[in-house]
Amino acid sequence: MSEYDLMKEERAFIHDVSSPLMIAIGMVDFAVNLCQKEEQEDPEKVIQKLEKAQKALKRIGELLKERRKTLIDRMSDDV
Repeated sequence: MSEYDLMKEERAFIHDVSSPLMIAIGMVDFAVNLCQKEEQEDPEKVIQKLEKAQKALKRIGELLKERRKTLIDRMSDDV
């Protein structure tokens, strides 16, 4: 695999991780803001935002696991 192909692959991976990360950050920020309001929000609304963040974080975990396996497989091929 050429250096350029590796760079393209890494760029795609970073993009794939960035999207769910930004979702998680946004949902957690939103949930924190809801909890800090003087007038308490419906707990279900907070839970909904945290569940979206949880889903996004699980996706990041899956992407990292897949990427680690790809790298380990490539290292094994080079030996």
